[in-house]
Amino acid sequence: MKKLLLVAGIVGSLFANTLAQRVDALEKRVTALENRLNKTENVQKTIVKKQDTITKTQKVLVSEPRIMTCGKIKIVAFNYESKDFGLDKGYKLTFNVKNDYNKTVKGVDIIIGMTDSDDDTLVKEHLIKNNLNIAPKVTKAVTDNYIITDDLGKYLATTPKSEIKLDVKPLKITFTDGSKVKCDRW
Repeated sequence: MKKLLLVAGIVGSLFANTLAQRVDALEKRVTALENRLNKTENVQKTIVKKQDTITKTQKVLVSEPRIMTCGKIKIVAFNYESKDFGLDKGYKLTFNVKNDYNKTVKGVDIIIGMTDSDDDTLVKEHLIKNNLNIAPKVTKAVTDNYIITDDLGKYLATTPKSEIKLDVKPLKITFTDGSKVKCDRW
């Protein structure tokens, strides 16, 4: 019986040691899982903060009028007169440019086509001006020189102004605050 008790004691102590080892191993796994869970939660908090920042930035971008129509720069009147530029002949063109934006326009890049009653393009002018400073809701006279390069340009001198139609296509508008509007081309 003593032997049986001794064997039972040895088996019991072995079982207890094995059980203690298993519990220790489980505790280590649980601790490792808790550490991984904490790291994951910290990463998730960081991601949520970044998403909040992005969302706030997107709301600011959406609330600002970033896409503006190019039709807010208009030519409301024009005039032209024949002019000699040394050996070249041409025109002094004057356009009254109206700014319907709520910002001061610093510069414009505009294509202006002057067509007659037959829809023949007499003059196509690329008007680029960078120091305009046209205040909001104001119209300003802008002059440009055009040198005649073909017979249609010469024909402008004999065409009454009442028969001239302007096709105006803004390409780029720059504002004094540094912002720009780029427009589609023809």
